[in-house]
Amino acid sequence: MRRIILKNFQLPGDIVMLTAAVRDVKRALGGTVHIGVGTPCPHRLGKQSPTSHSLHGFIQHLAQQLGIAFQPTLFKGDIHLSSEEKAWISQVQEITKEPVPFWLVAAGGKFDYTTKWWPQERYQAVVDHFRGDCS
Repeated sequence: MRRIILKNFQLPGDIVMLTAAVRDVKRALGGTVHIGVGTPCPHRLGKQSPTSHSLHGFIQHLAQQLGIAFQPTLFKGDIHLSSEEKAWISQVQEITKEPVPFWLVAAGGKFDYTTKWWPQERYQAVVDHFRGDCS
């Protein structure tokens, strides 16, 4: 069995994109690999072209480092919750005492990837567009 330890101390969105590479290398290698992932998120387990998505960058880098070929199977990361976490009620429900559906929008940015900066008005336009349509 091949053992791989990945470390990523970027922000949560970047870590979610890394999960796609973990998922797809597991699919490519099956039971022949055990992957451990170290992140700043407790108990959770490259360089890319400016025109590629970070998901592809993680997969390309990992494929190169492992000397194997594999492709993304889904254009999304994976978030896995424990049974205990799934049983929690949301903070919104704690406040409202009602099971209100909600989305969190992080309208910030970071300086290492300027494409992550978006004007607040554009976020508001997305929220307005989907008001009542998403649950």
